Amino acid sequence: MSDSNSGSSGPRTFISYASEPGHDEWVVRLATRLEKNGVEVVFDQWDVSLGHDLAKFMEQGLTGSERVICICSDAYVVKANEGMRGVGYEKKIIAAPMLTDSGDTNVIPVLRNVSTEPPVPTFLSATRYVDFRDDELFEEKYKELVYDLYGKMIKPRPARGPNPFEAQSEVLTELAIRFDKTAFESTALEGTASFRYQDNDGVFTFGTAPDLFELHVSTSGPGSVHVYKDSSNIAAIGLAQNTAIENLSSPQSYDGSSRVRTARVGDTVVLTNNDGRCAAVQVLQVSTRDSAADGIPLMTFRFVVLAPAI
Repeated sequence: MSDSNSGSSGPRTFISYASEPGHDEWVVRLATRLEKNGVEVVFDQWDVSLGHDLAKFMEQGLTGSERVICICSDAYVVKANEGMRGVGYEKKIIAAPMLTDSGDTNVIPVLRNVSTEPPVPTFLSATRYVDFRDDELFEEKYKELVYDLYGKMIKPRPARGPNPFEAQSEVLTELAIRFDKTAFESTALEGTASFRYQDNDGVFTFGTAPDLFELHVSTSGPGSVHVYKDSSNIAAIGLAQNTAIENLSSPQSYDGSSRVRTARVGDTVVLTNNDGRCAAVQVLQVSTRDSAADGIPLMTFRFVVLAPAI
């Protein structure tokens, strides 16, 4: 049998069953509904006219179909087990691939009007079936059948998570980095630094008293951060937009009345501490969790403690 259909139409499916009064009408309804759901059904009541070679129809229909539905009634089980008539002939064709090592026969047993135990012929005893014997469960079982014909799972496999032991190791490593205070401070009066601005409450400290400054920032968006004067060390913050440190005017010329300023890459923030000293912080780069290659938000900046005005 051929591989599963990958085109827009449904899988070509052969229906094998034993004709019985009353039973045939149910088989027709099932085949009709499958057709309406896009399944190409190969079915003798539609595809075999008077004088047609039945053996040829069965051979071509079964070997040319991607899936086979065997509707297992009491009559079907008996005829298949005893090799009787058309059902017995179809059984030989269906069972042939099952003797190979592929383990994939694409055969779906459907239970209907069957009371025997087991409810399937011997050659299908190891095959999972769909039970249509209870009419009240028809919709549920029909959904299961259609999903399987299209190669879908009603309950798909969930996404596989990380190894919990590896995850624990990563968490411990993360904590070790987060609480390493040296990653969030510098005693230098001038330099360039990068820090994980979503850690340590967004605080980076530089300089030494009285030229000590606490830069306090939070996420704003791609290429920008919010800068706060919430620290007890900072009295005022000003903003020089699109201005490098070398091009700053007097620190007192920048409005320091706001609690927060939004600084973008290329802007310089002027900090005034409680000792009246000033420093400049120029934003060089800001990455967010989504934009960072490793998913770690970083802020890179240049800082300079400005000389006191004479």
